[in-house]
Amino acid sequence: MKTILVTGAYGHAGNEIIKGLLEKTPFNVLATGRKIHELEQLKANNPSDRLQIQVVDVKSEESMETAFQKADLLINASGPYSVLGFDIVKAALKAKLPYIDLANEQLQLKRLRGIQAEIEAANTMVFTCTGQSPGVSTLLMKHMGDLVENVDSIHMFGVIGRLPTPDKGLGSMMGGILEASLESVVYVEGQHEIEPFGSNIIEHSFPAPFGTMKMLSVPIADAFLVPEVVECQTVMTMYGLDMDLPKGIDSILKFLKPHRRKWAYKLLEALMKKSLKDSYKIGLKEGFNPGGYLKIVVSGDKTIETQIKVEDNSVMTSYLPIVIALNYFEHPEKFKGLLTPTDVYTFESFNSELAKLNWEIPFKVVESTAVVV
Repeated sequence: MKTILVTGAYGHAGNEIIKGLLEKTPFNVLATGRKIHELEQLKANNPSDRLQIQVVDVKSEESMETAFQKADLLINASGPYSVLGFDIVKAALKAKLPYIDLANEQLQLKRLRGIQAEIEAANTMVFTCTGQSPGVSTLLMKHMGDLVENVDSIHMFGVIGRLPTPDKGLGSMMGGILEASLESVVYVEGQHEIEPFGSNIIEHSFPAPFGTMKMLSVPIADAFLVPEVVECQTVMTMYGLDMDLPKGIDSILKFLKPHRRKWAYKLLEALMKKSLKDSYKIGLKEGFNPGGYLKIVVSGDKTIETQIKVEDNSVMTSYLPIVIALNYFEHPEKFKGLLTPTDVYTFESFNSELAKLNWEIPFKVVESTAVVV
C-alpha cells in the first residue's frame, strides 16, 4: 500500500488532512513534525494501524531526506510557505517525491515557476493548491467568471468564526501577513500593483453571527492565477477582520523586513500569537464556531454572486490535497510538472470528486445588486 507523508501533521491544516486520509483513502499515513508529544497526541486521537509518526525537522535537509525515502507522496502542511515552502519542494525534487502543498502565498508560486524546467526534468509532480480553502476560491472564481460576459471585476470574500484552538493556524496567519513585506500585488484595472498592508479595508455583510464587518484585502496567488484563466480587469481577495491589527505591525513589515531577519520574524510571530489568542477569545464570546462563509461576486454585463456556508474551515482545507492524492495514484501520468488547481480541475469536476467521498460544496448562483468598491 502507498504511503503518504504529511509535514506539519499536528497543525491546523495537517490535523484535518491526517483525519481525511485515514477516513477517505486506503493509504498508509506517515505524520511528521518536530514535537514528539504533539505527534503522540495526534496518534492517540486517530487510532489506526495505517498511521505512523516520526519526528522530522523541515528546516533540516538531512532530516527530510531520511523521511522522504519512506513515502510515495508528500503533502506539505508546514507554513508559512514563504519561509519554509521552497526548501521543502527542493528536497522533494531531489528525492523525486510527488509533492502537494496548501500555499496561497504569491512568493511560493513565483519561486516554483522560476524552477519549472527543473520540476519537469525530475518527471514528478509539484502541485501547489493555492487560494482560500486550498483551491476552492480559485476554481469557484474561474467558474463564476465564465458565467458572465465582459467581466470587469471578481471579488472573493472569506470569513471564518474562529480556529478550533487558540494555538493553531499560526503558519497560515504568518503567511498572509508576510506577503505584505514581500511586494505582493493585487490585480486592478488590468495590471498588477503593490498594495501596502492594511491600506484597503472595506465593509461587507454576512449572515449572523457576523453581520456587517470589516474586510481586509490580502493579496494571494489568485491575483496571478485568476486573470490567467478569466479575462477581467480586477481580482480582489478580501478576508474578515475580526480584530484590530497589532500596533506597530505596519512598521515591522515595512522597515524590519521579518522575512530577512530572524529576530524581526520572532517579534512578528509573538504579536500574531497574541492576536490569535485574542481572536479566539472573541470568537468564543460571540458564539462563533469554526465555520464561516466564502462569497464570490462577479461583475460585468451583469452581476452575479454565490455564497457558500462553510461548516468547518479546517475540513474544507483538506479537500483538495486528499482529492489530488487519490487522483494521482489512479492516473499518475496526468499529474506531471508544476500544477495549480485550474490546470487539472474545473469547479464541477472537483465537486464531482468530492461527492465520491461523501463531501460536496453546495452552491447557488444568483443575480446580485452588490456594489463592491
